[in-house]
Amino acid sequence: MQSEQIAEVLGSAAETVLETMFFTMAEGEAEPAFPPETNLMRTAIAFSGEWSGTFEMQTPFSCARTIAESFVGADELEEMSADKVGEVMGELANMVCGSTLSQLANDKIFDLGAPRQLRSGDPMIPVAVDAVTASRGLNLGEGVVAFAMAIEAIR
Repeated sequence: MQSEQIAEVLGSAAETVLETMFFTMAEGEAEPAFPPETNLMRTAIAFSGEWSGTFEMQTPFSCARTIAESFVGADELEEMSADKVGEVMGELANMVCGSTLSQLANDKIFDLGAPRQLRSGDPMIPVAVDAVTASRGLNLGEGVVAFAMAIEAIR
């Protein structure tokens, strides 16, 4: 499996989940990189099964809050707590990771770990040297959401 194939499926799955479940339209692709001072909301999921690896999603906190408010139908005047935003971002990560894996290998069974919130300054999750990695960024107008997947082992 090639990195570009994974990236294409990752981007497509993310767009579909954002549009259908979070009522958020992507305005196109974007560079999945952020300045060091950006206050990021980061979510990671480990997966195992026929393939093992990791999925990570990150976006500026302001963009995460907007996505979360769309998902839960929050009133614009209603301030969502950081914990609630984190929970919703965990759901988004879970849906995008699961959809991506299902599209890449619809005949395989995977176990997705619980989504974990990482702090903005935490290092990237270590990835095996021989892992196939891919990333895709989507511009949502409010900000960019970056998605990354590393497939470390194929049984």
